[in-house]
Amino acid sequence: MALPFRDAAFPSMTEPVSAALPGEILVMDPWCLTPYYTTALVGGLLRRRLRVRLASPVYDLDPGCYERNGIRADAGLLSLVGRRRIGSRGLRQAAKLGEGCLNLLAFGARFGVRAPQVLHIHQVRLLQEGFSLELGLMRWARRRGARTVHTVHNLLPHDSGQRHREAFLRFYGAMDGLIAHSAEIKDRLVSEFGMAPERIWVIPHGPLFDDRSLAREEARRRLGLEAGRPVALCQGIIRAYKGIPFLLEAWRQVRAAHPGALLVIAGQGDPGQMEEIRRLRSEWGLEQSVRLELEFLSVPRVLEWYSASDVVVYPYREITTSGALMTGVAQERAIVATRIPYFERILREEENSLLAPYGDAAALSGALLRVLGDTALRDHLATGVGALRRSVFGWDEIAALTEAAYGGVLAGRPAPEAALPLQNNL
Repeated sequence: MALPFRDAAFPSMTEPVSAALPGEILVMDPWCLTPYYTTALVGGLLRRRLRVRLASPVYDLDPGCYERNGIRADAGLLSLVGRRRIGSRGLRQAAKLGEGCLNLLAFGARFGVRAPQVLHIHQVRLLQEGFSLELGLMRWARRRGARTVHTVHNLLPHDSGQRHREAFLRFYGAMDGLIAHSAEIKDRLVSEFGMAPERIWVIPHGPLFDDRSLAREEARRRLGLEAGRPVALCQGIIRAYKGIPFLLEAWRQVRAAHPGALLVIAGQGDPGQMEEIRRLRSEWGLEQSVRLELEFLSVPRVLEWYSASDVVVYPYREITTSGALMTGVAQERAIVATRIPYFERILREEENSLLAPYGDAAALSGALLRVLGDTALRDHLATGVGALRRSVFGWDEIAALTEAAYGGVLAGRPAPEAALPLQNNL
């Protein structure tokens, strides 16, 4: 079982690779929790002619995610769960957990023969459950000569308080390099976790799902929406920190002032949160003004909803980084969001968005009513988001920055002291 990496899995090297990175780079998402992010990142690294491999099982909700983007993923040992339809959520999660553990052990066996030059891991699901398999794999890879890098998508697991702080402190401390998506997260890694700033590279999150070819009228026809009905969209994985009950509270006021407006909540996630959303919609009599699409949405379906919507709303309580926001930016839709640090670093009040304090339902409903009721304001904000879209770092630039971080880790160079802006024109 302890097989070396197969060179045939790498793309042909018709152009020279980076002199600093001639070896293998293993980008690892062992639980397939960030498939669209890692697809975009690996695609950018491949375009730079690096010898990069994606270590991930098949994404069970979108099995063709990697292949249609020209990426051959390597699960390690098994990738069966993602190709099977398992009706029971509990059984599916248990099967994915067992398969993931076997795959991690298989990679550990491979490292005994040959370790990658850089091991870049993205998600550590077991760590928050009190198991150290991922941490042990990173330490084993380092003993075998690899340099380890971790992208901090979330400082700590969402909605978990400080329960996992010590486990993540050990994990962050075991990495040769950390990647943060903003200067704020870098500062928090230093101040709250005691990480050395020279080991932390700031590399922004890129835009996701940036196809804007679908016309609004066609999208609405496909979704069965009235042509002139104002539509607000809240799309993404359903979690408590996303603040959707708060949004529904605000929407009660929107409905009273603008009965024809429609709120669409689209995505799946925490079963308890989804049940709470259904209960509140019924309890508050919002069935006619709130449409629920509480299921996994394929990429084409996501694009239909963004194309059909007038405004996208992010009522979050907190966030480290947001792929959902970057999708809204890529789709160039007017934005209403909460006034939290990450959003305030990207968005500009009255320029490309309207912002409201989290928990202030009157302020959030007021912002939504302004955008939904004023076509000129909506167009102005959408134009501002379009300018923002053109200014944010694209995936080729993000790949170049990531390559530079790998090179710095390998050479023992410190990360730049100056914080990289989230946009490349600031």
